[in-house]
Amino acid sequence: MSVGKEYVSLRDPHNTKKLEAGEHIQIGPGETVLILSKEYICLPKDVLAMIVPRATWIFEGACLSATRIDPTWYGKLLIGFTNLARNPVALDYGEEFCTCYFMEASETETVITRDKVKSLGRENIGSIKFAHARQQIPLLPDKVTKDDIDKVVELYGWPWDVARGMFLLTQKEIGNWIEKEVSSDIVAEATSAAEKRAFNELTTLYREQNKLLRNLVIGVLAILGTIGAAIIVNLFT
Repeated sequence: MSVGKEYVSLRDPHNTKKLEAGEHIQIGPGETVLILSKEYICLPKDVLAMIVPRATWIFEGACLSATRIDPTWYGKLLIGFTNLARNPVALDYGEEFCTCYFMEASETETVITRDKVKSLGRENIGSIKFAHARQQIPLLPDKVTKDDIDKVVELYGWPWDVARGMFLLTQKEIGNWIEKEVSSDIVAEATSAAEKRAFNELTTLYREQNKLLRNLVIGVLAILGTIGAAIIVNLFT
């Protein structure tokens, strides 16, 4: 079975993407894509089929879930491909990526109909509904809290634990740099400003005290002069 004209990533399940000759699907680490087969399968009542992964992709860290195709099915297949490797992988349009086994079986009396299987006769992916998935609205960057980060680490583990540690380590290194390179200057500048302010305040206080003392001396001298003049007048009268 080979890669067809459409695919959809479970990281963006509502956005089906098109493929043409010469193009490829880029699948990131841990990402699952649903690939529409290029082939159209049509089974009689006495044949069933099974989709299995190819060894080439298993050895590269890919995973394809074995899928059964029931008798009387017809249409293109939607096949899940998961990249379990650390690096992205690429699938070209028309590239063979899985194998389909056909097996003879006892003839079934049940015929698949569109009433029971909506995807019967599939030519394209169309709209996909996920029965068990629950949509989660992404958080805005300024709304993310430490608890949100801890929940991600608890749910997924590696490599998010490393990412969390990286942020904490970066924060610590920035704090150390500020303490070493910036805080010392801040303390020196604050000390200099405090000393200048204290000097200005002491100078102002000194001037005010000198002015008060000068006025006091002048007042005392004036009083003494008045008393002295009164004594002299009394002596000569």
